[in-house]
Amino acid sequence: MARNDEQPTCQRRLGGYTCSIPRSTSVSAGTSRDDEVKMMSLFYKNNLLNAFLFTTQRKQCPSPMCICLEEAQTPFHLMTSCGLVEESIKEEIVNRMLRWNDIDREELLHADCTTILNCSRDSEFISLGLSVSRTRICNYGQQLNLAGMLMFKTLKG
Repeated sequence: MARNDEQPTCQRRLGGYTCSIPRSTSVSAGTSRDDEVKMMSLFYKNNLLNAFLFTTQRKQCPSPMCICLEEAQTPFHLMTSCGLVEESIKEEIVNRMLRWNDIDREELLHADCTTILNCSRDSEFISLGLSVSRTRICNYGQQLNLAGMLMFKTLKG
């Protein structure tokens, strides 16, 4: 993470010159590209989670359900209510969502990506998002799809 006295930047080549442009999020410098992609996926509706993949790739993702089997695997679910994420992390995420969305009660939070995106400039929120994206529930691909297939096989009998 950037020190408090400096703004995180990235290098861009503009008009033949390389210059530093402030980054929109405070992703720590040591974060792997894979972790960054997974974490950034939590900010958008079109992402790498089952709820979205189910709408676009049903052969590879036969179920929108989270591997916790409580509800559809959306960014909001993972960050606020998934039973596989530590309670302390979810509580802190919700507190930051309330503050950054200028809301005083949890039930007023909208379960959409705008609510999450509004928190993207909070370095601690980013850190918490990285914690969520590094859990086993965000091992995108086979593990999530396998869980969906197992659930469908169980439901079919």
